Amino acid sequence: MDSYSGELLKAQGSYQKKGLKAGEKALPPMTATALDANETQLVADASRFALQEHARYSRVETQKDKVLADMANELSEVAANCDTLLDDESLNETARNALEHERHALVGLKRKALFREAELKAYQIRHGITEEASYPADLRAPYVWLIPFILVETIANAFFYENTNGLLGGAFVAFMVSLVNIAVSFGLGAAFRFKNLDNAAYKAIGYSVLVAAAIVALFSNALFAAYRTEYQLLVDPSDLKQSSEAFTTAMVAAGHVFLGNIPATDLMSFLLFFAGLVLSVIAFRKGMGVDDPHPGYGARARRLKEAEAALAVVVEGVKAKISKELETKRESLAKAKNFLGQAEASVQQTKAALEHEHRKMLTNLDHVQRDFALVLNGYRQSNVSVRPTAAPGYFAETPDLAAQYRTPQSDKLATVVEELTGRITYLKDTYQVQLTERLRDSANEGRAILGRTLSAFLSEVTAEAKENIEADIVKMPSPNAA
Repeated sequence: MDSYSGELLKAQGSYQKKGLKAGEKALPPMTATALDANETQLVADASRFALQEHARYSRVETQKDKVLADMANELSEVAANCDTLLDDESLNETARNALEHERHALVGLKRKALFREAELKAYQIRHGITEEASYPADLRAPYVWLIPFILVETIANAFFYENTNGLLGGAFVAFMVSLVNIAVSFGLGAAFRFKNLDNAAYKAIGYSVLVAAAIVALFSNALFAAYRTEYQLLVDPSDLKQSSEAFTTAMVAAGHVFLGNIPATDLMSFLLFFAGLVLSVIAFRKGMGVDDPHPGYGARARRLKEAEAALAVVVEGVKAKISKELETKRESLAKAKNFLGQAEASVQQTKAALEHEHRKMLTNLDHVQRDFALVLNGYRQSNVSVRPTAAPGYFAETPDLAAQYRTPQSDKLATVVEELTGRITYLKDTYQVQLTERLRDSANEGRAILGRTLSAFLSEVTAEAKENIEADIVKMPSPNAA
């Protein structure tokens, strides 16, 4: 509800008119001792505004009393918690419990990672590999690249193999030609990587694949070019017998490419031959990038990476749990410290706010009384100015309506504020320095747990994983013992 803001003065003109009207009739009578109806109504309105102002202050006082009561309760809670917070050494225990809870899983994951690491190192030493594995982030990417190459070559070959049935007639043949050319070259490119292994047999395989790739590329593209010539001569391309005979003839002609004769009887066949060779080379290169240059190295590196990632997930989970516990503890310490640092100011602010509201109430009550007196005197003066008889005696008196509402501020506030201030001073002297130091120490403690404690625990996990590996080795009895 808003404070009083001069509402009585708005009725001043109305009461002056009422005073003139009553004065004309010589009312109230000269012998009257009580207020007339108009004055009584004015008193009622003024009293209502005075009561509203006092009620507004009473509500504010109740709210501030509740604020102080809540602060007293919170001080009691802080006092009860400070000793617990300062004596709490549970973080190390919590961290250790969290680590022990995951020990079995960590040992199993570490054991797997150790096997993967040994597998990778053995492969590196066996083949003289010193660099990190290099492979596509997405192993499907090299194969996806085959799709546009096959599509482009299919479209181009559809023109080359166009027959009496139009482009559609040669589309299937073109697709098969493209698929064989690209897929075989890609596969040979992948196999060529064996030449990077430090083993004579593997190197021989790798370089043999390169020779085979050159032979296959020359022969297959010569075959496709020669088959195109024969395909154009077919009376019925859908006749399997005619197509087979044409393909046999083309194979014989394609073999002449190794004698230096390109089996291309026209420009289109000639272009088909060289376009196929270019795509064969590109597909071969793409095949070389299907994985790490050393066959098998990328797969082993990925297995190790996956094992280490699985181990890291569990470790990060434990670290997150410890960090959360640490943050919760720090928040509790900081909350207690900040509350003690701000409590006295909050009490004084509450006291000052209530004193301000009390002064505001007294001021507004004075305004109500002043405006009431102005309107009442205006009514009476208008009445006296026209009445034919003398005014009643009570016209000389102005009632003080606000007197009953001008209550002094309760002594309870001063008592509560004094009590709270004393309690706050005691708690600050007793705990604030210790809370500050404990807050600083908890940060160091958290770093130590996430550093030295965790590192030592992971070393224990590694040692235990190695012991498990050793224990699982089946030791055969020696011949002498037998």
